[in-house]
Amino acid sequence: MAADTAPPRPPTQPGVVPTITELSPDNANAGGPAFTLTVNGSSFATNAVVNWNGAPQTTTYVTGKQLMAAIHATTTAAPGTVPVTVTNPGTPGFRRSVRRRHGE
Repeated sequence: MAADTAPPRPPTQPGVVPTITELSPDNANAGGPAFTLTVNGSSFATNAVVNWNGAPQTTTYVTGKQLMAAIHATTTAAPGTVPVTVTNPGTPGFRRSVRRRHGE
């Protein structure tokens, strides 16, 4: 009897819920300049989108485990905590927060 072999794993497909494990930077100064947010995690589709406070940001796919998003200065004007999510097409996304500090 031949041993069963598992088929090769397909690349991440839309509809798979992504997971965020790390945000860099994990905080930003309120009223600070624009910056690039690096999002590390897993199951990112090639057309995944990083959302900052619910708004989609210009997102660059690096790998299935890393995305980069352009965060505009106008979105960091007020101090507080901002939810960051990653959504693959057809999924609710995964949430993690970034804290904005008062400007110096």
